[in-house]
Amino acid sequence: MAQLLPPVPKEPIEPDSRIWREWFNKVRNVIVGTAQGVISWASLNFDGSNITDIVTRNHNDLQTIQGGTANQYYHLTATQLTNLGTVTTVSVATSNGFAGTVATATSTPVITLSTSVTGLLKGNGTAISAATSGTDYAPATSGTSILYGNGSGGFSNVTIGTGVSFTTGTLSATGSGGDVVGPASATDNAVARFNLTTGKLIQNSGVIIDDTNNISGVLSQQFADGTAVTLAAGKMWYNATTGSWNLGMGNGNITQQVGEELFVYGKASAAITDSPLQIIYHTGVVGASGVITFAPTIVGITDSSAIVGIATESLALNDFGRATTFGTVRGITTNGTAFGETWADDDVIWYNPVTGNPTKVAPVAPYIKIQVGTVIKAGSGGSGSFHVEIIRGSTLGGTDSNVQFSGLANNNLIQYNSTLGYWTNVTPATVTGIGSVANAVTFNNGGAGAASGTTFDGSVARTISYNTIGAQVSGTYVTSVTGTAPVVSSGGTTPAISMAAATTSVNGYLTSTDWTTFNNKGSGTVTSVSGTAGRVSSTGGTTPVIDLVSGIASAGTTGSASLIPVVTIDTYGRVTSITTAANPQGTVTSVGWTGGIVSVATATTTPAFTVAGTSGGIPYFSSTSTWATSAALAASAIVIGGGAGAAPSTTTTGTGVVTALGVNTGTAGAFVVNGGALGTPSSGTVTNLTGTASININGTVGATTATTGKFTTVQAATTMGVGAATPSASGSGITFPATQSASTDANTLDDYEEGTWTPNQGSGLTVGGAFSSIGRYTKIGNMVTVWGQVTGATSIAVSAIGIITTNLPFAEQTDIGAMGIAAGFWTSVNSAIHISVGATTSVYSVQAVSGSATIAFTISYRF
Repeated sequence: MAQLLPPVPKEPIEPDSRIWREWFNKVRNVIVGTAQGVISWASLNFDGSNITDIVTRNHNDLQTIQGGTANQYYHLTATQLTNLGTVTTVSVATSNGFAGTVATATSTPVITLSTSVTGLLKGNGTAISAATSGTDYAPATSGTSILYGNGSGGFSNVTIGTGVSFTTGTLSATGSGGDVVGPASATDNAVARFNLTTGKLIQNSGVIIDDTNNISGVLSQQFADGTAVTLAAGKMWYNATTGSWNLGMGNGNITQQVGEELFVYGKASAAITDSPLQIIYHTGVVGASGVITFAPTIVGITDSSAIVGIATESLALNDFGRATTFGTVRGITTNGTAFGETWADDDVIWYNPVTGNPTKVAPVAPYIKIQVGTVIKAGSGGSGSFHVEIIRGSTLGGTDSNVQFSGLANNNLIQYNSTLGYWTNVTPATVTGIGSVANAVTFNNGGAGAASGTTFDGSVARTISYNTIGAQVSGTYVTSVTGTAPVVSSGGTTPAISMAAATTSVNGYLTSTDWTTFNNKGSGTVTSVSGTAGRVSSTGGTTPVIDLVSGIASAGTTGSASLIPVVTIDTYGRVTSITTAANPQGTVTSVGWTGGIVSVATATTTPAFTVAGTSGGIPYFSSTSTWATSAALAASAIVIGGGAGAAPSTTTTGTGVVTALGVNTGTAGAFVVNGGALGTPSSGTVTNLTGTASININGTVGATTATTGKFTTVQAATTMGVGAATPSASGSGITFPATQSASTDANTLDDYEEGTWTPNQGSGLTVGGAFSSIGRYTKIGNMVTVWGQVTGATSIAVSAIGIITTNLPFAEQTDIGAMGIAAGFWTSVNSAIHISVGATTSVYSVQAVSGSATIAFTISYRF
């Protein structure tokens, strides 16, 4: 069949068009083929051409070019055509399996070929012969078979099994599937696995996936590093970076580190935001759902058990979700800015009962103290992390099984009741021997006392004489007394205190003689009184007659109906002259009164004025020009103004107020006025004092030591001293005496001290290189906390039950056994050791420590 030319592209012909270049190449290949310059007639398509049959055309009609050369097959010339020759007869030779006949062999021969070979023919390049079934060609097949090469140069039938069909050349699966050939027997629902040797054989396993997708029988599973795994609910992976197992929880926004975190599931009773840090507390339960309800903390929570954790996901109102009760919350804001604070790494965070927010400032009593955790990374914009660990401050009698309080009141004591089996609160009067005057211990100088060795437990009254006490017991005593001028002391334990009499140059006490002289000062006798000339006259002597000097103005009556007197008075109040002048007034014909409260009778002749008002009331201006009278005012009451146009009235006062108004300031019973003297109050309770003036507390003005006193609020601007302590000149706080002034009251803090000490080298230490040490302590009451560190230049080790040091700054109290509680660390391996206090001043290591350069320890014990 002639090869057709490729279809002409529809794209317009353009220079360098790739499509047209490809089309011309294809046309050249079709027309030219492999023989360059030769065009095969068979390659030409004459459809639509006026050349319908090349055989019927005269050569002259085709080309003007005639002739040809060797190996060129163009139109022949007449000479060339004559030289070709003429076929006279045609025949067929019988050979190579062929035979045949020729009709009209000499003119228009018709050749008919035949063969003696039957069946399928095969050729060997020269002759043909009969082909062999199954060797040279595929044999006949059944309707359910296909052929396959049998490996012997032929074909064989393949039997078509069930579930497969071969129809009209198409092999198809007709069933729903077939059995996979595997082991002789297998466990139902077992997971198939491949043979390790060939990787093709299916084996049985003990891992089962049942029809509801539950897996069982897994002994262990090895996970690859899932550090880069993205969070999704229900996903589980292993993080090789942190070495933790991770579970995707909630709505796909919680990652739980297995074994490192705990959550509480509940319903949000208020909207919760996980960033910035938010503390969550218990608000109730939803019985139908079987969960608690929780919300962000609010102001004034008093139940420490209500705090449940930290928000770990944002929840809308009534959403269900989780809060972290223990572990690490990541991807939140932890810089404290939202709460007006600045947080840093390793800051401890508390619940703030005043604001309801987190805070780094520990609350103070009486507020609850709840530590919610520690800032791991202080960050903004959700870049921080926080370790959650709820530590609830204890409340005496709150969760203690052996303490039961009821109706606590001031000054209550705690007493153990052996009948009930627990501690309870009682009043001092109910405690045997304590608070009872009948069973008090008294001292009697020189009287008969109890025998030596008697125990004074308060069960009965005891009288102790000074000589019974015997030798001085241990403690701090007065060894010497000095005096400050004018007081003089002889010193020693039995000083003689004295004061000299006062003189003109020496301060001291006032003698009786001097007092008499002082008391009689100013009590003399007048011997003569004189007058001032021209003003006052005196008869003189011890009993003078004093009179005004006469003659300045004449006695008599001056003035008349038509004249009025004119009086001149000097600077001493004396009348120096009297003259008359014409009367400038006219004649009053009528008198009236405007403005109320006063009426006028016989106004034109002898007017009589009458003031009318309420008995016991007072007049007042009811307007700018009108008088009125108030209602009767209560007796011995304070009058207060009523304001513009309103009547004054009396007000009710407390007992003694009116009386106090009549007492001079600074005397008993008087009011204290701003800038006035306080006086000496006989008794009372001071609730608030300000200012810097001396305060009379115990009866002595300016006293610095009160015998008794009760203050609602006491505030020192900087420091204050107790006992004989001088207040510190720096910082703010309470200064205790350098030597403890011990108190027998169990509720009195009587000592505080901070200091340093140098641990010595104990016998249990093995030190490489030079030994060095440092130490500090804080002493509060009868408890001391000691910090110590011992170091070897190259190494240090301690044996089991080995002594680290023997010179604790204070000896341990051993009356009820060792009380030390301690933990130590050695820096090289960062591990903890157990240590204890023994022999009152020694520190022991319970186990051996080696491979360290430093051993540090902390001990708290009773001394």
